[in-house]
Amino acid sequence: MANNVSLLPNQAKFRLDQIRLAQRGKKIALAVAGVVGVVFAVVYMAYFINKGLLARSEKNLAQAQADFKSLGKEVALNQEARYRLKLVSEILSSRFDYGSAMKKALDFLPKEMEMSGFDFEDRDVLGIDGCLGSYQLMDEFEKKVENVSTTGLDEGAEVKSARFSNLEVSEDGWCFKLEVGV
Repeated sequence: MANNVSLLPNQAKFRLDQIRLAQRGKKIALAVAGVVGVVFAVVYMAYFINKGLLARSEKNLAQAQADFKSLGKEVALNQEARYRLKLVSEILSSRFDYGSAMKKALDFLPKEMEMSGFDFEDRDVLGIDGCLGSYQLMDEFEKKVENVSTTGLDEGAEVKSARFSNLEVSEDGWCFKLEVGV
């Protein structure tokens, strides 16, 4: 009986170790395949997300470039308009305001005066033809004109200068030509 003892592992034990090793290999292969599958899915999703973002960014870039090109035309038009407005404002600032000059001159004249004509002899000198009916009105007006001529000041009026260029007595009263600087 001692001859039948085998020191080698028996066939069943060897087969059991093979089955365990195969099961462990299947589990490892399944885990590796799962990890590879998950990594592949994540990379694939990231690829499509990036592709979509890239397409959207390219679309936005194309839109921005088109807007920029059209905006360039608008900027040029805007600059042209600003330039023209600047020219107009320079012209308007240097232009003489005849309306306010006439208002200043008319505020200087007595209310009782009958005006027969006026013209601008110079840019800021208004020539006025008129008559006053009484000596007293003419005397007060002469004093007012003399005051402006000598001092350059007049209460309430904004004239710079005033002088008679012609003065005569007629049947209408005292007629004169007055030069008023405004």
